[in-house]
Amino acid sequence: MRGNTCTENFQNGKRKFQIGRLVYAYPSEGERFYLRVLLNHVRGPTSFISIRTVRDVVSPTFRKYCEKLGLVETDGSLDSALREAVNFQMSSALRRMFATIMVFCEYRNIRALWDKHFESMADDYRRVHGSSSSVEQSVLRDIAAIISSMGKDIRNYGLPTMRQSGKKNYQLFLLFFFTH
Repeated sequence: MRGNTCTENFQNGKRKFQIGRLVYAYPSEGERFYLRVLLNHVRGPTSFISIRTVRDVVSPTFRKYCEKLGLVETDGSLDSALREAVNFQMSSALRRMFATIMVFCEYRNIRALWDKHFESMADDYRRVHGSSSSVEQSVLRDIAAIISSMGKDIRNYGLPTMRQSGKKNYQLFLLFFFTH
């Protein structure tokens, strides 16, 4: 019953009700993260529906509402950031940025982003190897190593398949990468 008293007093303006602490949520947690963002920015929500409603229009997800309010990056802005970075960053920096987007930004179609920016991420390897398939494999290996350092596996993101003669070779590659 105490919860009803708090709500009633809050509505009458007699007493302010405030959440003291919200548990941290990572962007990779999806809707839980977007709910946390909204709880930090939307005043006076009374339900999970009301927190994503404006002018009687309910957003289908917390993420969509966060995007509408400009509280989080959209896929378009991340794509624009990569496109802009092409002008002043080396290919290795673009690969690191791409890996960071993959792991932390909840981009909806990583494969499309890969297809769009692969050429820029592969410039340095293309100069050395020409236009062989080893260029794609080199870029994939670099990104796999970066993602692995973040505790993730590249095979979970829908990118082209890395050729390897077995799990052991992949593990040896990662061991070599992190020890040199």
